[in-house]
Amino acid sequence: MMIDANVVAVSPSSVFRVLRDGGRLARFPRHPSKKGTGFEQPLAPHEHWHIDIAHINIHGTFNYLCAVLDGASRYIVDWSLRESMREPDVEVLLGRRAQIHSEQDRKLERG
Repeated sequence: MMIDANVVAVSPSSVFRVLRDGGRLARFPRHPSKKGTGFEQPLAPHEHWHIDIAHINIHGTFNYLCAVLDGASRYIVDWSLRESMREPDVEVLLGRRAQIHSEQDRKLERG
């Protein structure tokens, strides 16, 4: 319509470039990617725990090793070896670790 009214004449490639640079061609809004920024490492012990579950073959029988690792030091703070590993088994392990950790904190507070 602008060409018919002798207002402006722009090539299709210029229109595409201006719309692309202005972010008007994307169907969905893009969020900046966090790819390559890495994991934010915890600075103190017990700030962040990781759970690792692995299969262990012991004499032809597969068992599950569930380990709780400290995010800052990467030490294994608790572990369990079981014949089956379901969600309640992991919850018991984490509950046990949290209870031990809170008892250790209370002992440190008392002196």
